[in-house]
Amino acid sequence: MRCLLFLLSLLLSLIATLFASFIMSKSKNHTAKNQNKKAHRNGLKRPTTHRFQSQKGRDAKFMKNLRFSKTGSRKAKLEAEKAK
Repeated sequence: MRCLLFLLSLLLSLIATLFASFIMSKSKNHTAKNQNKKAHRNGLKRPTTHRFQSQKGRDAKFMKNLRFSKTGSRKAKLEAEKAK
């Protein structure tokens, strides 16, 4: 009998906590108040642009060939200027 009363009280307390969580739920989850002012306080900055894009992660075979082609075209350009 005592065990049954204990289980019944436990069940009632569980139901009460579930209903309390539904009743006392938050209604407001997000606000953007003051965020725009904070963002503009020091001015919105554009991302910095670089003169040359990074070659990190490029195909190694392609990069090696690119170096060889640059030196070859430089030599050809010098020879063409000497011929003139």
